[in-house]
Amino acid sequence: MFLLIAFALAVAGFVHGALVRSPVVKRVELALVYLLAGYFGLVMLVVGIFCLAVPERAAAMLGAEAGNPFELFVGWAFCGMALAALLAVRLRGVYLVGPIVAWSVDFFGAVQVHWVEYSAAGRLTPRFAAFIVLEHAGPPLLAIALGWWLWRLSRSASPAQLKSESS
Repeated sequence: MFLLIAFALAVAGFVHGALVRSPVVKRVELALVYLLAGYFGLVMLVVGIFCLAVPERAAAMLGAEAGNPFELFVGWAFCGMALAALLAVRLRGVYLVGPIVAWSVDFFGAVQVHWVEYSAAGRLTPRFAAFIVLEHAGPPLLAIALGWWLWRLSRSASPAQLKSESS
């Protein structure tokens, strides 16, 4: 489900750029900004607040022990990184690399943590492993792909294309 939300947000940004007839470089930038601000910003801010508000329930949902202070740490980390991702709405250019890197490391680490945890419990089936990869690595891989595409387009775009703010 989270992968679908991330993908839908990126598509919405690209469509927004197309509707206002932005050059392709701006459409890709909008897709990335929608993904960063919408998914890694708003959605993960809600997850972070949930972890802070009801850490026992968040721990139970993630299979951790109730009262584990790690959930509070996760909550604060998610809130901080989510706020940094929300800044993508106003700060563009190389700033976009920061949230991509931070969230990618976090989510790729989550893949490893879940694989180790479920392998140790004997519950890591091929289907569940694929689900973990799609849900956790999918959104950052999409962000990396959009960031790379934006970088490639930015290198070949004219100054007029880069400066047009049709969005």
